[in-house]
Amino acid sequence: VTDSQNYRILLWDSFPTSNQQPASRSLAVNWPWGVWTDGTKLAASQTLGGNVHLWNAWPQQTDQAPSVTLHGSAIGMGTPRTIPSNGDSFVVGDENPAPDNLAGNFFWTSWPTLLDQAPTFFQTDPALSVPWPCCLALPTTWPLSELPLPCPTLGVLSP
Repeated sequence: VTDSQNYRILLWDSFPTSNQQPASRSLAVNWPWGVWTDGTKLAASQTLGGNVHLWNAWPQQTDQAPSVTLHGSAIGMGTPRTIPSNGDSFVVGDENPAPDNLAGNFFWTSWPTLLDQAPTFFQTDPALSVPWPCCLALPTTWPLSELPLPCPTLGVLSP
């Protein structure tokens, strides 16, 4: 459970059976928003600072450090929000990714295992007329390796 006002995620090792049952532990996260787990892996978006934290195994200690952090400033995330996954593929919804602040989703075709691992691709909302990361008339989905860099209107970008 994200407890944004208290800058933490609350974890229960088993499903709570009564109201106000204390959590098994908590993890400090600066304004958590989205959280996902399959009971083993855990992911949480940190909207202040624009990061996503990943635990490759269920945390056993209070404030246990994540296995991997995806820093928004390193990969273009602005305000990560939702985190759907199937335990392998991984998606982060972002309402204002850099540099154009056009909402969309960052996709990893496998669970990120490296610090600041670049996404496989980014997809904007098809209803938007200007895709990220450049204001060119591009398809709404493309591999990062095929981005048209440098962008004529924004200069050289680093995805």
